[in-house]
Amino acid sequence: MGRDTEKITVVKPYDSTGPFGEIPTYKWRIQDIMNAVISSGLNIKHIEEMYAEDGTFWVDESSDERDTRSNEELDKLCKWEINPLAAIPQWLSIYAIK
Repeated sequence: MGRDTEKITVVKPYDSTGPFGEIPTYKWRIQDIMNAVISSGLNIKHIEEMYAEDGTFWVDESSDERDTRSNEELDKLCKWEINPLAAIPQWLSIYAIK
């Protein structure tokens, strides 16, 4: 087993949901989303985990600096071999009805 844990940078504990930043944003956990759906009386019909369509997902838009990466560099951000975070889904889609 390799010792790749040094490559991972943790910026907050998983259960720290926010608010973050000057303009409050939140980072919801799957349990927060699912419990809200369930407590609303919705019936889940389909769940799908999806990956970013392109590398712009990984660019921090809140930064004051303009991102100057080429399309090739952005495409590389979607490759898990280069960007390990790209190995996990970035989006969750839930179809539910009342």
